[in-house]
Amino acid sequence: MTKTYQVEVDGLAPVSAADRTGLTRALEQLEVPGRDFLVLSRAEEDYAQAYQHGPEDWQIEYREGSAERHYQTTEHQSREQTERLLWGWISADPDWQEEVTWRRLSAEDLAGSEEE
Repeated sequence: MTKTYQVEVDGLAPVSAADRTGLTRALEQLEVPGRDFLVLSRAEEDYAQAYQHGPEDWQIEYREGSAERHYQTTEHQSREQTERLLWGWISADPDWQEEVTWRRLSAEDLAGSEEE
């Protein structure tokens, strides 16, 4: 069963969603020039995010409660794969993480991304 999640698209106010249509609409909002990322959250330290480098060039991260459980895809993904992975995270599909390779981000990685 899918739980309600929060969606924040670059430059737009956060909204609540409870189905895949909400995710699809959020990703469509990134087709507007100047909008590059979205964040999905279930709690303050429980979120997934995607950054669009190009139409078929996405970087995905997720965090499960603490900096020690913050991961990023090792390769960029297509838009279709990004939606599948994010929906897997939202719906708590037990196999969603197995579709790609992830690396745990170190404290140095996270500190560097906050400075940008």
